[in-house]
Amino acid sequence: MLSGRVERLRRHVMELMSSPTFAKLYYHNIIHTNDVYESSKRYAEAEQIEKEYVEPLLAAALLHDIGYAKQYDANEPIGAEMAGEILPKFGFDSKEVKLAQKLILATEFPQHPKDELEYIICDADLDTLGTDRFLLRSLDLMDELEANKGKRYTLAEWYRSQLSLLESHKYFTNSARRLREEGQNANIEKVRKLLEGEG
Repeated sequence: MLSGRVERLRRHVMELMSSPTFAKLYYHNIIHTNDVYESSKRYAEAEQIEKEYVEPLLAAALLHDIGYAKQYDANEPIGAEMAGEILPKFGFDSKEVKLAQKLILATEFPQHPKDELEYIICDADLDTLGTDRFLLRSLDLMDELEANKGKRYTLAEWYRSQLSLLESHKYFTNSARRLREEGQNANIEKVRKLLEGEG
């Protein structure tokens, strides 16, 4: 059973991410943050994470992209810093804050998680790779990169980059592998077919 502070934090983050600052974040937005939060909760339960670590993990899931409020690239250290200011206001102690900050930093891409909690948040962050929403959300990311970095892709270029990501990515936790590997393999086939159609 989660304490009320997590839900209060969640409402606060949703409010922050509804501001004009996040208007051009078509992928790293409320939808993605909610997905990462729900996936972190699911994987923490499946992996039987000790209760004391669950709420700092969920706090990190809620705040892992908050650094986009200040800058697009290398936003994880900024997000961790912002978490250090936000979390004490919601009743998280210094040990919990440090853990949440560490987990936010672990989401930096390419991912190199070092322990079970980092495995969970990294799997949650890329959970969509194994879902049937992958292609739609992938195009949201393409639009976001164009809006924020001026990067323009043809569909063929974009699908090639996404195929490379799908083929190189491996989930870290047993529960994510069980739940998402089949979907990820299906998405690889879908993108290959799309590329054949572009050729």
